[in-house]
Amino acid sequence: MKKNLAIMFIIPIILLSGCSLKNKSLQNSVQSDINFEVLKPTETAISPNKTAVPELETWQDAYAEFLRSFPVHADKDVQTFSLRDLDNDGVIELIIIESDGVVEALLSVYSYDDNVYKVGDYTDPKIGVAGLRVSNNSMFPGLFTLWWGGGVEHYGYLTIQEGKLISEDLWYIDRTKDLPYQFELSDNIELVNESINAHPPYDYSENLLEMYLLEEGNIAEVFRK
Repeated sequence: MKKNLAIMFIIPIILLSGCSLKNKSLQNSVQSDINFEVLKPTETAISPNKTAVPELETWQDAYAEFLRSFPVHADKDVQTFSLRDLDNDGVIELIIIESDGVVEALLSVYSYDDNVYKVGDYTDPKIGVAGLRVSNNSMFPGLFTLWWGGGVEHYGYLTIQEGKLISEDLWYIDRTKDLPYQFELSDNIELVNESINAHPPYDYSENLLEMYLLEEGNIAEVFRK
């Protein structure tokens, strides 16, 4: 059920929240034996586009080889990657963001089943500059998104359901009036609340998904290859 909630205090407008770029390994954050309950949002799926690379011994081998052969596009020459199990099925997904560093950007999710294949793509006006948030709660393994424009902040969620990338709009804040208003778009109150928790006010570095520049040194460090 949608609700209009007047917010009686002012949260500063989020102007920029960059992804955390690292030149180190994921340490122990990547687990291949995750087996949690799968969250099932019921929104329109983004059509998958499977593109395979030659079969290799492990998903780590396959992802490392895939990244080393990933093309650089002239209009999106800033490339970053990360790893996360987006649906708690025990298979780690490869997340790649291609950006021009200013406006245009595309997030692509790949998975592994003997070969690397594309699960789907996602974009919004700020995907290249706004940080993706994650939760430590196993019920919410996906990515929390944020973009803004015209005095309105839009909050959403990305996950995988039945092999497809799912994008769900959760809530937004309209700051064009004297008092800001929060409007809930999803009936999943737990998911909305988790999104709110993932974006704490006054601290833009909390809960960020670590992204790594697509460089040989980072590939070798992350995959130990």
